[in-house]
Amino acid sequence: NSSMARLDTHSTAERKIIDFRPLHIRGAQVLGHYQYNKAHPAVPLHQHDHSIEICYLARGEQIYRVGQEDFRVRGGDVFLTFPNEPHSTGRTPEQRGDLYWLLVNMAPDRRGFLGCELAEGRRLRESLLTIRPRHFKGSPALKPLLDDVFTTFENADFAFRKTALVISLVRFLLEILESNRCSRKPTGP
Repeated sequence: NSSMARLDTHSTAERKIIDFRPLHIRGAQVLGHYQYNKAHPAVPLHQHDHSIEICYLARGEQIYRVGQEDFRVRGGDVFLTFPNEPHSTGRTPEQRGDLYWLLVNMAPDRRGFLGCELAEGRRLRESLLTIRPRHFKGSPALKPLLDDVFTTFENADFAFRKTALVISLVRFLLEILESNRCSRKPTGP
């Protein structure tokens, strides 16, 4: 599978990456987390075929570029790129910080999406694909949900590991949708 070869799944001391594809969780591809204490080279222009990328910056600041537009993402923010959409960090290095990124394959699949019943899975996929704006404040619940995915994944002896991973991923995506909805509400009188 050529798309499998293109995804970076290499973990280092500063970057942990989970490759969900061997677990056959429909839609789930990769979850990454870096904690950088120094800047790293800029992320070159790239795109993810059929996949949405959801970045949650827990701490720090980062510039992302989509098309000709730059977005300044700060600690606590969520930033999305949509399927087949070229993006990068422009000329800006990857900054010091604490960043999570989740790649979810959004290609329609008649066999389901993240363990959801078919109609709900379709609704969840459509809701994610129509999120606007792409950059918004995230809920404080996002980081613990993602940390829970890493803890669960590392517990290979847990008999219900795959089910627990699906539940945590769906809870994370629902929290993303709720954070986006709350960010669009008018504030104040």
